[in-house]
Amino acid sequence: MKIETLIFPIIVNIFLLVFQGCDSDGNALEYYEKGKNIYSSQNVDEALLYFEKAVSDDPEFKQAYVMAAKSYFYLNREKTALDTLDKVLKKYPAYVDANFWAGKVYYFLNEHDRAEEYLLRVIDEDSNHIDARYLLGDIYLKRGDHARALLNYSVIEANLDIIALAKIRKGEIFAIAGQYEKAAHELSFIDRNKQVLELQVLDEAYNLLSKIEIDGESD
Repeated sequence: MKIETLIFPIIVNIFLLVFQGCDSDGNALEYYEKGKNIYSSQNVDEALLYFEKAVSDDPEFKQAYVMAAKSYFYLNREKTALDTLDKVLKKYPAYVDANFWAGKVYYFLNEHDRAEEYLLRVIDEDSNHIDARYLLGDIYLKRGDHARALLNYSVIEANLDIIALAKIRKGEIFAIAGQYEKAAHELSFIDRNKQVLELQVLDEAYNLLSKIEIDGESD
């Protein structure tokens, strides 16, 4: 028997396995994207079905696990949400999104010690994670640990300048498009937080606001 006769079936089987794997991953991504679109329209029940399909097709798809867990949480199925997140964290213990949502679920269950454990993991990986900092600040505030609460709230304040600059850039884009109301809406964030923002950020925002008012009147 020729060696080619022996090798050919093996090669064919390898290709079939590879293509089956690619097709499975492709389906998982398709389910995930469809689930996200439905989720954004606040149809959580239907979105969950697609996230579950994505996870079933690709058990390594960690983002799909998190979206499924978020859906369970908003459907008041907290235990299932935590079980789902636990599956991810066993494989990826440092995964920020999974740790954050585990912390958030425990926070809303008033299990603050468990929540703190997961939220601290988040800021170990991402020290500027605003949502995690806020929940930690609230936990420490409820405990009467004001020093640690202030520390976390201060980190949030330090990030407001970056958020404000992003709002200014969005305002500029809307202004260029002649959408002055949308531009002014973005800049309202700066006015609401002017007491904690840097003067340079405030100056840039107010200069843009003045330009928007002038351009808006001339149109």
